[in-house]
Amino acid sequence: MKTDKWFYELFLSQPGMLAELMPGIEENWEIIMNMLELEIVDITQSRFYQEIIVEGLQEGRQKGLQEGEANLVIRQLRRRLGELPESQCSQIKSFPVSQLEDLGEALLDFQGIEDLDDWLQKYTAKIY
Repeated sequence: MKTDKWFYELFLSQPGMLAELMPGIEENWEIIMNMLELEIVDITQSRFYQEIIVEGLQEGRQKGLQEGEANLVIRQLRRRLGELPESQCSQIKSFPVSQLEDLGEALLDFQGIEDLDDWLQKYTAKIY
Protein backbone atom coordinates (compact mmCIF):
# COMPACT_ATOMS: atom_id res chain seq x y z
CA MET A 1 0.00 0.00 0.00
CA LYS A 2 1.27 3.48 -0.77
CA THR A 3 0.91 6.59 1.33
CA ASP A 4 1.46 10.13 0.29
CA LYS A 5 4.83 11.70 1.08
CA TRP A 6 3.03 14.84 2.27
CA PHE A 7 1.00 12.79 4.78
CA TYR A 8 4.16 11.15 6.10
CA GLU A 9 6.02 14.47 6.40
CA LEU A 10 3.05 16.12 8.10
CA PHE A 11 3.01 13.56 10.86
CA LEU A 12 6.77 13.56 11.23
CA SER A 13 6.76 17.35 11.51
CA GLN A 14 4.02 17.29 14.16
CA PRO A 15 5.34 14.97 16.87
CA GLY A 16 3.12 16.64 19.46
CA MET A 17 0.02 15.76 17.48
CA LEU A 18 1.17 12.18 17.08
CA ALA A 19 2.06 11.87 20.75
CA GLU A 20 -1.43 13.01 21.72
CA LEU A 21 -3.13 10.67 19.27
CA MET A 22 -0.95 7.63 19.82
CA PRO A 23 1.72 7.80 22.49
CA GLY A 24 4.98 6.20 21.38
CA ILE A 25 4.21 6.23 17.67
CA GLU A 26 7.05 8.56 16.72
CA GLU A 27 9.67 6.07 17.82
CA ASN A 28 7.98 3.24 15.95
CA TRP A 29 6.91 5.03 12.77
CA GLU A 30 9.28 3.14 10.47
CA ILE A 31 8.31 -0.18 12.03
CA ILE A 32 4.62 0.62 11.63
CA MET A 33 5.15 1.61 7.99
CA ASN A 34 6.96 -1.68 7.33
CA MET A 35 4.33 -3.77 9.17
CA LEU A 36 1.52 -2.22 7.16
CA GLU A 37 3.61 -2.53 4.01
CA LEU A 38 3.19 1.17 3.37
CA GLU A 39 5.47 2.80 0.87
CA ILE A 40 6.13 6.52 0.80
CA VAL A 41 5.40 8.00 -2.61
CA ASP A 42 5.57 11.49 -4.00
CA ILE A 43 2.01 12.25 -5.14
CA THR A 44 3.28 14.81 -7.64
CA GLN A 45 4.75 11.93 -9.64
CA SER A 46 1.48 10.00 -9.93
CA ARG A 47 -0.30 9.74 -13.27
CA PHE A 48 -3.53 11.04 -11.74
CA TYR A 49 -1.81 14.15 -10.38
CA GLN A 50 -0.08 14.79 -13.72
CA GLU A 51 -3.39 14.46 -15.60
CA ILE A 52 -5.04 16.96 -13.26
CA ILE A 53 -2.18 19.42 -13.79
CA VAL A 54 -2.36 19.07 -17.58
CA GLU A 55 -6.15 19.50 -17.55
CA GLY A 56 -5.87 22.56 -15.31
CA LEU A 57 -3.24 24.12 -17.56
CA GLN A 58 -5.40 23.54 -20.65
CA GLU A 59 -8.43 25.09 -18.97
CA GLY A 60 -6.31 28.02 -17.81
CA ARG A 61 -4.93 28.62 -21.29
CA GLN A 62 -8.40 28.47 -22.83
CA LYS A 63 -9.80 30.89 -20.23
CA GLY A 64 -6.84 33.23 -20.73
CA LEU A 65 -7.31 33.15 -24.50
CA GLN A 66 -11.02 33.93 -24.15
CA GLU A 67 -10.38 36.82 -21.73
CA GLY A 68 -7.64 38.24 -23.95
CA GLU A 69 -9.84 38.07 -27.05
CA ALA A 70 -12.73 39.73 -25.19
CA ASN A 71 -10.51 42.54 -23.91
CA LEU A 72 -9.07 43.15 -27.38
CA VAL A 73 -12.51 43.27 -29.03
CA ILE A 74 -13.81 45.65 -26.36
CA ARG A 75 -10.80 47.95 -26.82
CA GLN A 76 -11.32 47.94 -30.58
CA LEU A 77 -15.03 48.66 -30.18
CA ARG A 78 -14.30 51.55 -27.82
CA ARG A 79 -11.79 52.99 -30.24
CA ARG A 80 -14.23 52.74 -33.11
CA LEU A 81 -17.51 53.61 -31.35
CA GLY A 82 -16.58 55.40 -28.13
CA GLU A 83 -17.50 54.32 -24.62
CA LEU A 84 -19.68 51.20 -24.38
CA PRO A 85 -22.39 50.46 -21.83
CA GLU A 86 -21.22 48.07 -19.12
CA SER A 87 -24.03 45.67 -20.04
CA GLN A 88 -22.58 45.28 -23.53
CA CYS A 89 -19.06 44.79 -22.17
CA SER A 90 -20.33 42.08 -19.81
CA GLN A 91 -22.20 40.39 -22.63
CA ILE A 92 -19.13 40.44 -24.88
CA LYS A 93 -16.92 39.06 -22.09
CA SER A 94 -19.22 36.03 -21.87
CA PHE A 95 -18.82 35.10 -25.56
CA PRO A 96 -16.80 32.05 -26.60
CA VAL A 97 -13.62 32.65 -28.59
CA SER A 98 -15.25 31.82 -31.94
CA GLN A 99 -17.93 34.47 -31.41
CA LEU A 100 -15.36 37.02 -30.28
CA GLU A 101 -13.45 36.40 -33.50
CA ASP A 102 -16.63 36.93 -35.52
CA LEU A 103 -17.34 40.18 -33.67
CA GLY A 104 -13.73 41.27 -34.15
CA GLU A 105 -14.17 40.99 -37.91
CA ALA A 106 -17.66 42.50 -37.97
CA LEU A 107 -16.67 45.58 -35.98
CA LEU A 108 -14.48 46.74 -38.85
CA ASP A 109 -17.68 47.61 -40.71
CA PHE A 110 -19.51 49.26 -37.79
CA GLN A 111 -20.37 52.92 -38.29
CA GLY A 112 -22.05 53.51 -34.94
CA ILE A 113 -23.24 51.93 -31.72
CA GLU A 114 -26.44 50.89 -33.51
CA ASP A 115 -24.43 48.46 -35.63
CA LEU A 116 -23.10 46.83 -32.47
CA ASP A 117 -26.61 46.68 -31.02
CA ASP A 118 -27.88 44.99 -34.19
CA TRP A 119 -25.00 42.51 -34.22
CA LEU A 120 -25.53 41.62 -30.55
CA GLN A 121 -29.26 41.12 -31.12
CA LYS A 122 -28.61 38.82 -34.06
CA TYR A 123 -26.07 36.84 -32.06
CA THR A 124 -28.41 36.57 -29.07
CA ALA A 125 -31.21 35.39 -31.37
CA LYS A 126 -28.91 32.66 -32.75
CA ILE A 127 -28.11 31.15 -29.36
CA TYR A 128 -31.70 31.14 -28.05
